[in-house]
Amino acid sequence: MNNQAISVSYRHTPHSIDYRYLAHPLLLLANGLLIAGLYGWGLPLEATLTIAFMASLVFLGIHEFLLPFRPEWRPGRREWLQNLAQFLPNGLLDNAGQLLALLIAMQFGAKEQWLPLVFAIPLAIVVSEFFSYWTHRLGHEVPWLWKIHGIHHTPGKVNLVNTNTIHFLDMLLTSLFSALPLVLLGFSSEAIAIALFITGLQNFVVHVNADFRLGKAGYIFMGPAHHRLHHSVIVKEAQNYGTCIALWDHVFGTLVTPDKEPTNVGIAAPHAFPAPAELLKSQLFPFHRSAGSQQ
Repeated sequence: MNNQAISVSYRHTPHSIDYRYLAHPLLLLANGLLIAGLYGWGLPLEATLTIAFMASLVFLGIHEFLLPFRPEWRPGRREWLQNLAQFLPNGLLDNAGQLLALLIAMQFGAKEQWLPLVFAIPLAIVVSEFFSYWTHRLGHEVPWLWKIHGIHHTPGKVNLVNTNTIHFLDMLLTSLFSALPLVLLGFSSEAIAIALFITGLQNFVVHVNADFRLGKAGYIFMGPAHHRLHHSVIVKEAQNYGTCIALWDHVFGTLVTPDKEPTNVGIAAPHAFPAPAELLKSQLFPFHRSAGSQQ
């Protein structure tokens, strides 16, 4: 019998495992095992999810270095500094949006969990993605909202650190409208926390400058190849408004399958927005009378 070894390779051949198709599922599997282990061990869920999130960022950062999609998209020192400066404020704004949703739910929301956790988590993701899909899509289609969301599209590259290039109102509104429907519909705090952890982590995954591939699974889930097209300067390519699942892009006709890669990313008229390095000017920009050109 011929016991031919199966090699792990970045190049796909009939006798090799192409790691580019394994990296994304491995990240999700590792998170599931880590969360189940730490939470089952008795660590509070908030601490568990924080550890899993930080470990995931390390995983993604290593893959940007070892398996870059475009080496020229690696962040420079200035990009690291300007985006790290936004990491803590963005985290606080994300928590503020979820806290506001919780306070509203305490007044108007359901009082009891109505679904087992194993079913509640995927359903919560589907519901949350519906509202984040429309928040995101309207950010492209409504001129004043584009002045807010367009800040995120100003970089001419897509990588892990510029996930944080975002206007504070964009972060706050996205967080609020992702969480509020879940608390009003009576999902448990555990289901909400885990669902938002998954969708929040996916927001970083789809921005990673690593050659992750989904293959046929890309018709169900969103990956970096989908989101690179979303950042294209060509409007008809710049759709794919979901960041976790492809369901709502299928339903509303905005799914662009990643059969090719964008030639250029950013904004078609970059002069209409402040440069990414102009942090304060970017945050004040939506309140100016002059409108940024839509992509």
